[in-house]
This record gives sequence, C-alpha cells and structure tokens, in this order.
Amino acid sequence: MDLDDFVFGSDSLDDDGNSDHYNRFMFDKEFGSFRAGSAEGDQWDELNRGDYSFASGLNNIASGLTSSVSGGQLNEAAGSFSSIASGY
Repeated sequence: MDLDDFVFGSDSLDDDGNSDHYNRFMFDKEFGSFRAGSAEGDQWDELNRGDYSFASGLNNIASGLTSSVSGGQLNEAAGSFSSIASGY
C-alpha cells in the first residue's frame, strides 16, 4: 500500500481473505478511486478499481474510467463514464 493511500477497516486496499475486513473505507491515490461499504471478495481489488472511480454499497464494482456505483449490491459500472445509482 502506497503511503498516500488510506484504508479504514483493513490493513490492505485489496481483499485479504479475512471476513473481519469486508467492511472498509478507502482511497487509492494511484487511481484516484474511492470506496465505502463492503466487499466480500475481489470487487474492490486493483483489478476492479477504475481511474477516478467511486463505489459504495455491497459487492459493487466501478472498474470503468470515472465510473460510479452509489449504493445497492452486486452492481458493476464497467464502461467509461458509466454510473449506477441505488441499484439492486
């Protein structure tokens, strides 16, 4: 983890397999991405963090450039400039 990154609720930005770390709040400076809520797998790992993206909720993915998912669960904004508000 870069010194400019921050994460609360875990020691790592990526999933570490510890269920106590599913709920977290994080900012990845390299990608300019922000996450808040819960990820029970690799939904918020580097592979799924788009540049300048935002995701909140449960198991949501915002992997596209400037993509966002605001709440809900199991949503994915993979395209550039895509957005999902309060999905399922």
